[in-house]
Amino acid sequence: MTTKHTPPEQDSQQPQSVHLAAPCEQERARFTPGPWRFGDLERHEGRAYQRICDTWGDGLSSNIVARVCVSHAANHELNADGAANARLIAASPDLYAVARKLRDARNKASDVLAFCEMVDDFIEEVDAAIAKVETK
Repeated sequence: MTTKHTPPEQDSQQPQSVHLAAPCEQERARFTPGPWRFGDLERHEGRAYQRICDTWGDGLSSNIVARVCVSHAANHELNADGAANARLIAASPDLYAVARKLRDARNKASDVLAFCEMVDDFIEEVDAAIAKVETK
């Protein structure tokens, strides 16, 4: 959807220009490669944030990929929903990888039996990705 762009100093009631790329214009998703891991818990102004970090080959935390609010309480007591969100975000690269494998298997399989055999080859990766989200 494209509308007329109005400079900020003019009437703020005017719609502003928005450009959304058509699917054919978009490239494959680019993001920090996984695996992602929990970094240190960060406390700031009455909230606690779980750092989600990428890792070096030796497994040490390096760059912060995301900060997820896991507590709103002044005592920094962790919120179950916030912690679950942090686990889901940390597992995102793993979940994306197995989703791509699942799609590729569907595209390559000649029938349902062939598809099931292909999925069996990486079902442990699926289970590990799900466990990363569900394990507290």
